[in-house]
Amino acid sequence: MVKKYQRLSEIDATDTDNHARISDIENKNNQQVSRKRRYSKANQSTTHSTTNEANQLLEKAQQLKKNKNDGADTNEPTIMKAGRLTAIAVQKKNKQRFNLFIDGQFAIGIGEATLVHFALSKGQLIDEELLNQIKTYDHCDYAYQVGLNYLTHKLRSKKEVNEKLQEQDFSEDAIHFAIDKLTNLHLIDDDNYGRSYVRTEMRAGKKGSRVIARDLRKKGLSDDLIQDVLTEFDTNQEWGNAYSMGEKYFDKQIRKHSVRDSVQRVKTHLLSKGYNHDMVNDVVQRIEQSTDDLSIEHQALHKEADKLWRKHRQLTDKERTFKVKGKLMQKGYDIDEINRYLEEKGTND
Repeated sequence: MVKKYQRLSEIDATDTDNHARISDIENKNNQQVSRKRRYSKANQSTTHSTTNEANQLLEKAQQLKKNKNDGADTNEPTIMKAGRLTAIAVQKKNKQRFNLFIDGQFAIGIGEATLVHFALSKGQLIDEELLNQIKTYDHCDYAYQVGLNYLTHKLRSKKEVNEKLQEQDFSEDAIHFAIDKLTNLHLIDDDNYGRSYVRTEMRAGKKGSRVIARDLRKKGLSDDLIQDVLTEFDTNQEWGNAYSMGEKYFDKQIRKHSVRDSVQRVKTHLLSKGYNHDMVNDVVQRIEQSTDDLSIEHQALHKEADKLWRKHRQLTDKERTFKVKGKLMQKGYDIDEINRYLEEKGTND
């Protein structure tokens, strides 16, 4: 009995020791978890602080770059309060533009015309209202400069200049300002533009009046103005252009097609170039009159038929004849001429 109680006492003692060891281990684990949490929070705080510092440095760098004397070229004012104009500096990248500094800080970049228009000078007092006026005027003047440069290469219609300025995202007020100024200087003149376009396309492009009228309509000219500028069109010159173009096209088509098909192709071609039906019919008639139809038809047919005859030499005589005859008929050659050719071919073979 005594031994039994001794063993139980030993077991209880062992359990107590185990509980003590387990408790000690749990305490150590809790301490480690606590340390990890504190480290994680400290690390997050450090990372967040570093990120904020980096962002602040980046913002400062961008602001410094924006305010650099040689890099500032913007119409967005950074100062909108009254102040003294302390400096007017020529931009390094564009000698025609200037940077204004108010109380030592960059305010706005402007063009030479804006500088002259407002008679700006060092020491002048600039308030918010005047700065906005400067900004607006410079935006309009810049639109004018873009339009002026667009007209340097060749004449443009009013619609073309308007579309060009819209592509540059200028305001409607700036576009109106630019177009009005260019018009007053006679740099935009749809009447002059239309007459010049007619003369150029009639001589160099050899276009008919209908196509030229269509093109001018796309350029934004009114129907009344188009009818007026088309008086520049020389009818004799137009007829000569049509005949020259038709004759050249006929010579090209007759190499592959019959006279009938070639004539029809010439008509279609001239109509597509803007010549009217009466003129086209007259031109085609003249071309036909100046051509020995039978001789050309015979030569063209024989040339095309010989090529087809060689191409289908692997077929039987019957199949070969049927194939060549069908192809020649598709090209518009006379059936009697085709039969005559095939008879000659069969006799010679």
